[in-house]
Amino acid sequence: MRMNGGPWDTLKHMFKGSYAPISSGNLLAQADGFYEFKAYHTGLDSVSGHATVPTKPVVLSMDSINSGVIPRGGWDYSYREFTLVISDSGQAGYYMIRAYQRYRGTATIPEYTMEIDSDDILVSAGGGRQYKEQLVFSNESFLNTNRSIDVSVFGIEPNSGMKIVFKLTKLDLSSYLYDVTLDNYLNSGGPFTQPVTVYNNVENGLGVVSAKSSIWVF
Repeated sequence: MRMNGGPWDTLKHMFKGSYAPISSGNLLAQADGFYEFKAYHTGLDSVSGHATVPTKPVVLSMDSINSGVIPRGGWDYSYREFTLVISDSGQAGYYMIRAYQRYRGTATIPEYTMEIDSDDILVSAGGGRQYKEQLVFSNESFLNTNRSIDVSVFGIEPNSGMKIVFKLTKLDLSSYLYDVTLDNYLNSGGPFTQPVTVYNNVENGLGVVSAKSSIWVF
């Protein structure tokens, strides 16, 4: 691996599929860093790929603006609505919003996503509530400006001692294309469906080299 055209550094295995440069051992990627990767194996062509790490997203504010219940499957399904104000850096890409819950007063990293939705034109799919695991949208219409977006989070019980935590992620184009095509592939099937090819950007190989930057908002 090398960054920004610097010297090549061999990667060593750390844990659970994580690798780090031998010279520095630094696991943290640098924002705007251009990373190149190459891999070699005896008797095979080398494979390579590259990605630029997006700048870390910025949320100026998060406010709870509404709450209530809606009928779903014969039950009352509670929701809470929030407004997030994002300050965009001007770097073209995509945002992804996920919602989690954790007990108030704790600092654990949440693991399980909650169902979310938005009627914002950036992400709305129409046809009523969609109950997605995540919202993904382009920043093309608000480059280098502030943009507010309303997000509804479903399933949290009032007075349960839980609070909502959001994870805002900035995706590069390769991350977006891989996620979209993989989702289409996993949800396709049957003899009459159009074949779906999962996005690949690895030269001489299969896979994807991409980059994301995330922050927690609570």
